[in-house]
Amino acid sequence: MKENNVEEGCPMSEPKKKYSKLCIAGFIISVLFPVLMLFINSRFFPSLGNTFTLISLVVILLLPFIGLILSIVGLVTMRKKGLAGKGFGIAGIVLSGVFLLILAAISSFIYLIIAGLTSQKPDGKLPNYHDSADKLVSVQYYYREPSGYRFEKLDKDRLDEFADDLESMELENGGIMYDYWRGDFGIEMEFESGTYLSYDGSAVEVLQKSRSDKDFSKTDAKQDDHVYVTNYDFWEVMKGYFPSIEKNGDNVFSRSSRHPD
Repeated sequence: MKENNVEEGCPMSEPKKKYSKLCIAGFIISVLFPVLMLFINSRFFPSLGNTFTLISLVVILLLPFIGLILSIVGLVTMRKKGLAGKGFGIAGIVLSGVFLLILAAISSFIYLIIAGLTSQKPDGKLPNYHDSADKLVSVQYYYREPSGYRFEKLDKDRLDEFADDLESMELENGGIMYDYWRGDFGIEMEFESGTYLSYDGSAVEVLQKSRSDKDFSKTDAKQDDHVYVTNYDFWEVMKGYFPSIEKNGDNVFSRSSRHPD
């Protein structure tokens, strides 16, 4: 009779299970996401024009999605294959899920800010910037000289023609060009409600008082948005209504001459 090589009372040890590579990969990727975000953040803003940096940022933002998918697939397949690593899979799902929720919250916040800024411009038309139901009753061109503002008022019989030109304008948001000539000149429109709207070719302002009022001050002007007319030269059209614009010559700046490409 052959001797039993296994001593009685000492059972054979079970072979160790292999870890699920998918669970481990999902966990590692989920942990790498915040680390790489901190790294790319220090390089991203100083190098916005760097294509490699932009591509890297996009790839890093996809990591939570990849980590979540790998962790879920790893947990599903590990049972069938008898693999270990359940803790890594669960940790990967939790971490990736948290990071995805944070990204969703940040994206929603940015969207609300952008939506709030663009919602100030109803119908995308300048005369409706204030209120589409508010009737336009007068228009004047203003130009500031050392002694104060000078004004040229539009004839009443040309108001409808002027309003048609404004309605035909196609607008787009643009850079801050307004600071070059803040309040120096522009077109001021009066509405039936008693409020005023001014436009200088780059920025729209809602005014509580007309610049022609003696007690007008900077506090009566509220800057709304930086917008540009894209389908024609705004000031070239305005010259047809106000001869004073032509006399001012280079003191009136068009988008093409002042706005950087």
